[in-house]
Amino acid sequence: MRDSKKERGRKDLQRRSKSKEQRAETAQSRQEGADTYEALAKATNKPSLLDRFNTAFHEVLQNRRAGNRRPASEIPPGEHVTADDLAIRRAHHVTPRKMTIPEGVIVEGSLSSSAETEIDGRIQGDVLVEARLSLGANALISGKIQAAKCEVKGLVEGKVECSGDLVLGQGGRLKADVLAGNSFTAAGRIDGDVLCGGLLHVCSTAQITGDIRAKQIVIEEGAQVNGRCSMSSHPQKGAEREKAADSQPSKEQ
Repeated sequence: MRDSKKERGRKDLQRRSKSKEQRAETAQSRQEGADTYEALAKATNKPSLLDRFNTAFHEVLQNRRAGNRRPASEIPPGEHVTADDLAIRRAHHVTPRKMTIPEGVIVEGSLSSSAETEIDGRIQGDVLVEARLSLGANALISGKIQAAKCEVKGLVEGKVECSGDLVLGQGGRLKADVLAGNSFTAAGRIDGDVLCGGLLHVCSTAQITGDIRAKQIVIEEGAQVNGRCSMSSHPQKGAEREKAADSQPSKEQ
């Protein structure tokens, strides 16, 4: 009897230990399942390689666009700044770069630039450049030009005002008055008056239909000039006096 009781007690202990082990294994499997689910959720929310590439690309693009702009943190606290004021401040801190209008491009309206500008397309409006302006052989400007320095190889249908040196190439054509603050080298065709504050060099291929007034004039053999030529230390003042005199009606005796 004692042996049977001991045997039953030993079996009960084995069953209890097995049940404990099973419960521990079940809890462990549940925990592993939870870890696996969390890991799967994290992996699902993790950005892909393409997303990381797009993010890095946009960051580099924004940094290049920013350039030397003044960051918003430099704005004094409490200062009321409008969107226009912020745009003006940023414009002062942006380094001007070269502007190019390629062949085949048509711009309807005026164009202004503070950097060096090259135009091979068509501009249907005025052009204002605070630096050097270069017009290619296929360029067409249907408006007035104002620039610091200018080289024209195309066609300009409006008045040209250049504060510095002006160069008209052999294939270039100006269909209005010309004002050059410094020197002017003309090798193309001009249909208008020419006013030059420095040396006017008329090349042999030049064709000028209009009056010329300059501080110094050099005309090569073969050049065609149909108009009056005069030299003056102050060409612009002399031209203004002539226009004023021509505008006054003649008095009858």
